[in-house]
Amino acid sequence: MLFKKFIVKHTLMNKATGLLLSLLPFTLPYVEFTYTATVLCAVATSSAIQEIHLIRTEGPGYNLQMPEN
Repeated sequence: MLFKKFIVKHTLMNKATGLLLSLLPFTLPYVEFTYTATVLCAVATSSAIQEIHLIRTEGPGYNLQMPEN
């Protein structure tokens, strides 16, 4: 939290995780839940690892400045 705002790096992996999560209910009639959940969890885990790596190497990238009074 910085300046009362929650900022997250919205990487391509984060977008892929969101897409797969939103498509999950539509895959249930065709694919067993165990398989789709495994793929979704693998993508989400790699997305979290990527985000941690980016924050540690590049910094949070807030691009915000302190407000002047």
